[in-house]
Amino acid sequence: MKILICGKGGCGKSTLTALLAQTMSREGYNVLVVDNDESNFGLHRQLGLELPEDFLNFFGGKKDLVERMKASFSTGEEVKFFDKRWEIADIPGEYVSKTDNISLMAVGKIHDFGEGCACPMGVLSKHLLKNIDVGSNDIVLVDTEAGIEHFGRGVEEGCDALLMVIDPSYESICLSEKISGLAETA
Repeated sequence: MKILICGKGGCGKSTLTALLAQTMSREGYNVLVVDNDESNFGLHRQLGLELPEDFLNFFGGKKDLVERMKASFSTGEEVKFFDKRWEIADIPGEYVSKTDNISLMAVGKIHDFGEGCACPMGVLSKHLLKNIDVGSNDIVLVDTEAGIEHFGRGVEEGCDALLMVIDPSYESICLSEKISGLAETA
């Protein structure tokens, strides 16, 4: 099962992701946590792991992905990342931090001032989640960035369930209504 975890900033998405990962691991599941928040550098610490190398580097880095995206716009063909289906074990080791039954991968992070938008990370996330196969003992937890950008990129298309985290604020309730509407049309 692949579960996308979303909500507004500061509502506890990463904390809930880490707690779910630890609980599911104790229950014997093989857990892959996908850090899909390009601006949060704390999830790995909550899991007791090192931050792995950005997965987008497997595909040549952010600049190469941007060029591939631009080329796809001009040809009208979707960017192709994978030429075969992957399982969790197929993710190259340098892009995963692991302990016991929990593996962590970071799709990509904003590292430098002025490096541009996170669009390539969203596109790669969408393709990764649509491409990766999970077994009956596998759980994929996707910790997203704050807000609804992942819906604009179609990241949730590859997930089986959506978990929306809200806090008791007006902004969080409004965002939950928006996310609910977007999820119904996905």
